[in-house]
Amino acid sequence: MTIGVLREGGRENRVALLPDNISKLLKENIAVLIESDAGTSSCASNEEYVDAGAQIQTREYILRESDVILKINPPEEMDIPAGKILVSILNPLSNTTLVRKLAESGVTSFSLDMQPSKTSFSTPTIPGCSSEAPRIPSRNLWLRSRTFKALVESPGRIPFVLLATPGWIRPGNC
Repeated sequence: MTIGVLREGGRENRVALLPDNISKLLKENIAVLIESDAGTSSCASNEEYVDAGAQIQTREYILRESDVILKINPPEEMDIPAGKILVSILNPLSNTTLVRKLAESGVTSFSLDMQPSKTSFSTPTIPGCSSEAPRIPSRNLWLRSRTFKALVESPGRIPFVLLATPGWIRPGNC
């Protein structure tokens, strides 16, 4: 699986994935492509991403080669190819036109702001597993590589979700 991270536009200073979290994805055999200068406004240079194991690529290459595309805000351009998965904060209740365009163009989208506060899964064959998954704040979901893998590889068949305790991200100095 390949995850691509696109640069945010406008006045957005965040990036969907920081270099510190790339090693977690690589351990799960997930390749990471980062759009050039995607993390600059978040104090993360291209060199830091490369040192962490990601590849710096163009937007066009990422859109063509990634299975999953991460972006904090909805895409400004409708250039995501059919068959791709977009994980973003889409605000689907207010951005109905965008959601329709994504669906019509064949893009599977996951809106992080629509994460349910409580999700129940049946786990009769897995002893000791909780049947309830806690709410995942969108700022922490980017860090959950197992969650991404489960979303992509097992839609509709996820028996349970294993979540780590959220940690703190200390601000960096630019």
